Amino acid sequence: MTTSRDVRARTRDMLVLAAPLLAVQGVALMIGTSPSLSMATPAAPIAEIDVPAADLLRVDAALLTAAAHADHLAETSADVRSPMMVEPWVFDDEPVLSVDGTPAPSINPAPEFQLTTIMRGRGGEPLARIEGTLASVGHDLGDGWSVVAIDLVGRTVTIGHEDGTESVLTLGPF
Repeated sequence: MTTSRDVRARTRDMLVLAAPLLAVQGVALMIGTSPSLSMATPAAPIAEIDVPAADLLRVDAALLTAAAHADHLAETSADVRSPMMVEPWVFDDEPVLSVDGTPAPSINPAPEFQLTTIMRGRGGEPLARIEGTLASVGHDLGDGWSVVAIDLVGRTVTIGHEDGTESVLTLGPF
């Protein structure tokens, strides 16, 4: 059963909660501010700019190159990937041509080594697991190939052949 004392207490509580809102509204009414008076108006009329159509459609070599590249990508339905991916972009480059225009022979194509792990060893030296074997810089991989560098941050291992040819193995995404 609700008594008059309970009703008065609830009314008092409601007034205490509503008092700040009523005070702000009362001050706003006395000052005379309202949302309609707070609207922004332009300082000056916007001037029209007259630009010749030739300047808007200026075609230069860079634009033509970009358009040709976009057409090439559309025709080949290239797999467009995020530049934030860890794995590198793969392009089918044309073979390097020799002086007489024939394709240059590949002296020592890099074998398909499987890179599975890159980590730091106990002494702080970088280590890589290549073809199931733990390797450090200088490790002989066979067939004249050895580990030249291990990049922990870039997640790559550079391997080199004894004839000077180098190849980079990249660890895939996490």
